[in-house]
Formats: sequence, C-alpha cells, structure tokens
Amino acid sequence: MLIRPTTEADLDRILAWPVTEPVGVVPAGRYREELDRHQYRPEWTWIAEDDGRILARAIWWGFGDAAYPLVLDCVSADGSLPAGGSLPADGSLPADGSLPAGGSGHGGGSVCGRAALRPG
Repeated sequence: MLIRPTTEADLDRILAWPVTEPVGVVPAGRYREELDRHQYRPEWTWIAEDDGRILARAIWWGFGDAAYPLVLDCVSADGSLPAGGSLPADGSLPADGSLPAGGSGHGGGSVCGRAALRPG
C-alpha cells in the first residue's frame, strides 16, 4: 500500500470516491468548488492506494491564500480494508510511504468535519 499526496492527474479518481455517509462528507461537487477556491489542493489531498485502487483518502482544508492547510477536513476509507493491521509502535512509515502487510487497521468509514488542528 502506498500513501501519497494526489496530483492533478488524480482528480477524476478523487471525484469518483463513493460518498455513502449521510453527514460530514465531501462529495464531488463540494470538492471541486473548494478546489476552485484553492481551499482544497491536490497536494493537501492524500490517498492510500494499492495496485492503482484508492483505498482511503484524507482531505485537508486551508484558506485560499495560505501556504499550508489549517484543518483535516475528512478522512474516509474503503469498507474492504482489512482490519487488524498495525503501524510500528513509534508511528513511523518506511521512506516510500508503504504500509506493512495487513492494512491500516481501519475497516472502512469516514471521519469528516472541520476540526482545527492545534499544535502541541
């Protein structure tokens, strides 16, 4: 599994992400609108993919003129992800961004909504 920021070439796949939650989601229309306002950006949208298939996405939001995002707006995962996988105890990932076999430990679903990330 590879975790990486998206590029403009990924836009169609990001817009095609299934939106099944009734609240707190980022559907294609909203993503496109906020992308047009530079509040979402390809480099602020990260995906986990395996063999070209997106398994999860994370979308950060920021002001249109900001150099960095302000909040993590939405994290959602495909329901087919295997449960029970884990990251190393120190939370580190290999330099190539790959995850260990067994997945992320998340069995699917979403956590969405603008909650400010406050540094330590």
